[in-house]
Amino acid sequence: MGEGLEVDVAVVTDAGTRLLRSAEVLRQQAAETARLEFAGAQAGRDYTAKGDAVRDALGVVGGALEQWAADAESFGHAFRAAAARYSGTDASVAADVDGVQW
Repeated sequence: MGEGLEVDVAVVTDAGTRLLRSAEVLRQQAAETARLEFAGAQAGRDYTAKGDAVRDALGVVGGALEQWAADAESFGHAFRAAAARYSGTDASVAADVDGVQW
């Protein structure tokens, strides 16, 4: 008989919870990045283009942080849901086995 699959539901649930917390932190960092104000005017007239490039780059970083947060949140929910489904299926199978007459 082959080896069965073992899933540590607590570990998977914890991983999902940590991903959800990470998503919160990433969103906070994205918000802080969005509050940064820099552009050509702050760089000075000789560096206007470079100042605008910094502003644009900050926008890219903020967008990337938001996407990273959304993905982390999605994975966190998926991990937690998978652990809950596995736990429910495992309990159901155990109840079926307990009901078998030997």
